[in-house]
Order: sequence, then structure tokens, then C-alpha cells
Amino acid sequence: MVNSKRKFIKIRNVLMVVSLLIILLAIALLTQFVVSNGNSEPVELPEEFSHKVLLINSYTPLYYSHESQKHGLEKSLYSHGIEYDVIYMDAKFYGSDKDLEEFYDFLKVRLENRTDYEAILIGDDVALQFALEYQDELFKDLPIIFFGINDRVFAERGVQNQNMTGFYEKEYFTPTFQLALKLFPNNKNLVILHDDSQPGWSDYLLFRDICKKTPDYNSIEIDTSKLSYEELVNELENIPQDSILFYMSSYIDKYGNVESVKARTNTLLSHTKVPIFRPYEGGAEDGILGGIYMNFEAHCQMVGEVLY
Repeated sequence: MVNSKRKFIKIRNVLMVVSLLIILLAIALLTQFVVSNGNSEPVELPEEFSHKVLLINSYTPLYYSHESQKHGLEKSLYSHGIEYDVIYMDAKFYGSDKDLEEFYDFLKVRLENRTDYEAILIGDDVALQFALEYQDELFKDLPIIFFGINDRVFAERGVQNQNMTGFYEKEYFTPTFQLALKLFPNNKNLVILHDDSQPGWSDYLLFRDICKKTPDYNSIEIDTSKLSYEELVNELENIPQDSILFYMSSYIDKYGNVESVKARTNTLLSHTKVPIFRPYEGGAEDGILGGIYMNFEAHCQMVGEVLY
């Protein structure tokens, strides 16, 4: 009996050591995964910068994709001796026709005495729409490269333009939608959360078209731009339990207030108990179940490669 007990203790100690080694190995592998998938790769700098371009960004540095876009641009621009200035439109807050007219007046003055820009970079839909409208007045004869475009019509107009080219933001809603249905086949209510912005409306039209092909499911639309915060919370809390929520561009309320991705994500997690999918960067680190989305860094790195 004593020998058996000693054997048991010895085996238990060996298993504890093995378990500890496995845990340490898992931590090491996880650390390697996090570091290798972050924006930790250093940007290669040239001996000197000999070119300059202007980036017109639709939003602000607080926009969810900004850091990934910035790192991608710098990786390709800086390595080729190209530096860039940025002007932010802040179109989430200032996107009315009057705001765009004022931005035109501001930019016209800024560009009057600038002759050093060799090209114009355009980030996201609002800036592309602006560039298409005022190209001859503000950017005549300058090459224009756009990126992050959700609206395919604007992207096609851009590439048909003699001095424009760029990158359409590939749609990842369809594979995210298919993944969600595979994981939750018994959840028969499909809910889309969107607003009336250009990306939000494009999201909704795509959702509507896909739902037509899935007649066994019930589709529910929540347009945040028609709701106050309190009304949105009420809608979220009344989502049927057998639902899947698709979290799209949905930051504007009916008063024109604009929420950040983190704030909107927090609202969803606080007032829903259904699986949430999102085909965009941002939200997964805060508790969104997941989704398939574009690599903005690689997307923007290609922009610089086109310039070179």
C-alpha cells in the first residue's frame, strides 16, 4: 500500500511538471502569435525623402481603421522616399453639403501656394466623392490613388477617370454571413445594425440581397440613424433570443450624434445576449464574437506600391 501511494505521488508530480511545461509553452506560443500579428514590424526609412504627396482622409485619427491604414501607407511610402501630409475631413461629424462646401473653401486656400505635391491619396468614400467633384479645380493633372472604398459605383467611376486609380474595399459580409449561419443554424432571426451613412446603407443593401436567398430566415433591420440612444437600447433588448446580430456601420443616431466603435460595441454587449458578428476591424478585442474582415494594412501598403 505504501509503495502504491509513493508511485501515485511520483506520477502526480510528473504530471504536474508536464502540465506546467505545457502551460509555459502555450504562453510562449501565444506571445509569439500576438507579436507576429501586430503592427510591430519596423518601417524602413530611406536615406532621404525626395517626394511628397497629400492624403485627404474622410474621417479622423480616431476612426477604427486609422492605425492599420497609417502603418500600411508608411511601410510602402517611406521605403520609397515619399513623405505625406494629411488633411482630415471628419465627415462622420461634418458630412453635410454645407460642410463639404466649407471644406472645399478651406482646401482651396491651403493648396493655392503648394506646388510640391506630386500626387493625391484619397481615403474612404466621402473623400473620393469630393475628389471626383472637384478634381479639375483642385487637383488638375495630379495622379490620384484611392483606397478603402465601400461604394462600388464610386470606385468604378474613379478607375474610369484618366488620372485616377485605386482599391475597392472587398466585401467580407458574405463570408461572415455564411460563417454565422453555419455556427448557429437554429438562430432563425437575422438582425442587421446599420446607419444611413454611405457605408451603412451599402451594408444594408447587401444584407437585404443576401437575405432574399435565405427565405427560411427572418430578417430584421435596426437603423441607428432613426433612433435615439434610449430607443436603440430598447430595440436591442427586444431582439429575439434565437437571433444573429450583424454589427455593421452604425454610429450615427437620429440627432446626428456619432458614436465611436468602442462606445457602440459597449452598448451592444451591454444590451444583447445574442451572437454578434462583424465583417470589419474593431470590436473583436472588446467581446464581439468575430467575423471575416479586410487587412487594412496590406490594403494601404499596395497604395504606396502603385505610387512608386
